[in-house]
Amino acid sequence: MMNKHVVCLYEESGLSGEEWAVNGYDVFCYDILHTEERVEIVGTGRKIFVPWDATDPAQNDALYARHAGHAAIVLAFPPCTDLAVLGAAWFASKKAANPNYRAEAMALVYVAYNMAEALGCPYAIENPVSVISTQWRKPDHIFDPYEYGGYLPEDDVHPAYPEYIEPRDAYPKKTCYWIGGGFVMPEPCPVPCPPGYSKQHRKLGGKSEKTKRIRSASPRGVAKAIYEAHNGEADQ
Repeated sequence: MMNKHVVCLYEESGLSGEEWAVNGYDVFCYDILHTEERVEIVGTGRKIFVPWDATDPAQNDALYARHAGHAAIVLAFPPCTDLAVLGAAWFASKKAANPNYRAEAMALVYVAYNMAEALGCPYAIENPVSVISTQWRKPDHIFDPYEYGGYLPEDDVHPAYPEYIEPRDAYPKKTCYWIGGGFVMPEPCPVPCPPGYSKQHRKLGGKSEKTKRIRSASPRGVAKAIYEAHNGEADQ
């Protein structure tokens, strides 16, 4: 394969690139929460966790140089704390504390967009329903995780947070994708979803780092679907 790298931005868990790594790709997971570069062997590939501060131009230059000519796809998950409309009740207090809070949050979105465009490969930028729609542009796709749960096996159990996240991603959470570079949105394969709020919505309130990490964990069904929709093209 000429293109071997999967570039995941703002990715702490590594779940978004799991299927790619299992099938022989090098999946680079960049996030400020990583304290050192480490490698995890997964299937016939690797997940490489890399410390990354998206506000540092030198680090962004190094990231681009590492993947230029090798990137099969970019998957980006910019922090949504200051963007998601579910937090609108706190927007005024956030602005009072930091008048630039929204511009700083949007800057992280633009870093992902500019990096993906520079690398010249398919990409998707993910966020919940957010002010990105008014600050930048409307999303290309909106879905709920359960709509892609059928890509996971019937005996699925979440590998990291089984007590919070339903098997087969059988939960609702409006999720938006901004895409480009020839990204192909996979066909849905939904599973039954209980009505009302999801289990993690009920359990994962608050501002602790643990709950933030769990809330931001990538849905695995759509991640696998993206691999299946793109790996043939990337392997050429």
